[in-house]
Amino acid sequence: MSLVSTILLSAFLCTSVAVDSTVAVDTVAVAPERDSVSVSRGFNALEYRMQKRYRPKDEIFVSEKFGDNLYLKFSLGAIQLAPRSYSSFSWGASAGVEIGKSLDRYNSLALGVNGGIFRRNADGNRVYRGSLEVLHQFDISAYVGGYRTSRMLSVSTLEAIGLDLSRCSGGWHPAGHIRLGFDFNFLMARNFQLFLEPSVSLYTDGVDGHSSANWQKYDFGYGFLSGLIARLPSGGAPYTLPTSPRSRGLSIDFSGGFSFQASDLVASTVGILPSSREAVSLALGIPVEGPLSVRMSLFYSRDIWKRLGGIENKTAIYGGLRGELMFNPMYYSKQSKGFFSLPLLLGPEYGILLKKDQGYNLRKAYLGLSAGFQLRFRVAPRLSLYLEPHLSIVPYNYRKSLSENISNATANYFDTLYSFCLGFSIPL
Repeated sequence: MSLVSTILLSAFLCTSVAVDSTVAVDTVAVAPERDSVSVSRGFNALEYRMQKRYRPKDEIFVSEKFGDNLYLKFSLGAIQLAPRSYSSFSWGASAGVEIGKSLDRYNSLALGVNGGIFRRNADGNRVYRGSLEVLHQFDISAYVGGYRTSRMLSVSTLEAIGLDLSRCSGGWHPAGHIRLGFDFNFLMARNFQLFLEPSVSLYTDGVDGHSSANWQKYDFGYGFLSGLIARLPSGGAPYTLPTSPRSRGLSIDFSGGFSFQASDLVASTVGILPSSREAVSLALGIPVEGPLSVRMSLFYSRDIWKRLGGIENKTAIYGGLRGELMFNPMYYSKQSKGFFSLPLLLGPEYGILLKKDQGYNLRKAYLGLSAGFQLRFRVAPRLSLYLEPHLSIVPYNYRKSLSENISNATANYFDTLYSFCLGFSIPL
């Protein structure tokens, strides 16, 4: 090969390498623009995790004017201040009223007033208490399961801040408090609900009306309220009851049997069964949803709680109103086919007791706890028979003569009542 040919071939090869290098460099420079992150790959399941598609859709929330979604709340219950070494109090009755408004699907604000009375055990003095509260509620059921005006059972949180004014022995004592709890609502009719509201409260000093005797700078309390919520007619979406055949229809119940107290005093002076006397109840059953229903009962019972000198019997009489939630676990059993059910009962009991003793009669209004269960059999299409063991815990306080040891001037007591009744239920 000649020298000229060699030079030309070398120049050609160098030019080719340079072009290839340029292309490579250009390719590297463009590569970031074609990165896979910047290019859509179509459907990506990660974009849909924990999204609203997993949550039931809300009903329309109507709020066109101020009067929409207003409600009134009437409550009755009991509170207890945590006992201290010297400063201890009986359970105290509490009643109140609130006016509130649902701001949106989940949040409500309310303004409430309530009052109560309890007794200081050390000296028997009564403490009268009044409160003004601002309350907020967040509807957990609506947030988790969707906003529904027809939901039969709903649960909400409760947060409240309030001012208190207590009066005892002629003196006034201001205080403040924070209250936290839960609100359980049971839809009864188009615009009416029953509720149960357990809560705890933290008070500043003075709510017990004895700031000088109580060295603590705060008080802790607990208790519960129950009652009725009335939603005012408005442009808001109306509450409607479901029309499922298994949750439709009221019933009327009547039962009768015997009642007794189980205490050492009764056992030693009378005997448990010999102390028993009559017990009767008339109730209205109201379906809620699925296995849940509510029973409102008028009740009366009597027993012998003491025998003097082995011959003179002293009786105790109880009467009032019960509001109980009924849960039937057999609802989920296909074996029962509706012929057999086993409702469990639990709820508050408002009543009056009259206990006769030597030289005096004790009369007390009380707020107690009611529990029991039924063995229920449907013997005909419109008739059911049931056997109902029942328990009532009745708290009250008794003020002794102040001539006795003053530290025991007032004492708290609990009557534990047992009853066994046979009844029948007729659907309305």
